[in-house]
Amino acid sequence: MSSAKSRQPFFRKILFLASFLAAVCACSRAPAPRDDEAFQGHWEGTVDYAGNRMPLILDVAVENGRIVAEADLPHEGLENYPVELHVQNDSVRVGIQSLEGAPEMRGKLDAATQRIDGEFIFDQERFPFLLKRIGAAQISAARKEFEAAPQSQVTVVSVDAHELRDAFNRDAGKTRLLLFLSPT
Repeated sequence: MSSAKSRQPFFRKILFLASFLAAVCACSRAPAPRDDEAFQGHWEGTVDYAGNRMPLILDVAVENGRIVAEADLPHEGLENYPVELHVQNDSVRVGIQSLEGAPEMRGKLDAATQRIDGEFIFDQERFPFLLKRIGAAQISAARKEFEAAPQSQVTVVSVDAHELRDAFNRDAGKTRLLLFLSPT
């Protein structure tokens, strides 16, 4: 029993040293690259919509630490239209929820060819699209100004809106203004 007690300080020291080294290693690691970094840039291409090739432009950039994206759909008269961007690994989903029919693009990045190939989904129909990166993102001045403004925090909430409830609970006693936007 006495030999077990004499080992305890030694094991504690080893455990402390291992914990300390693990913490140092974790803190000294370079931050992992964001998945969305691979999608930044100015992308141009077409959507094969019902036998017609329609031009499509997508700009993706980081503004004030947030990923922002705008789309141009000239055949619809849209220019610098804000879109939602969701990235996971080499897959991207671009949502235009505020338009009738809630169009969406889902694609995969081929880093070697600098292309995104996928489907443009509109009213449950699917049309192939292809985008090629041709340079740096060209985010509109109005969007940059909006993103730079300190009050420009827009929070997308989940279906159960737990983020909204939590924010209200944190700000109890303060005056709050809420704006709900709905495409209908």
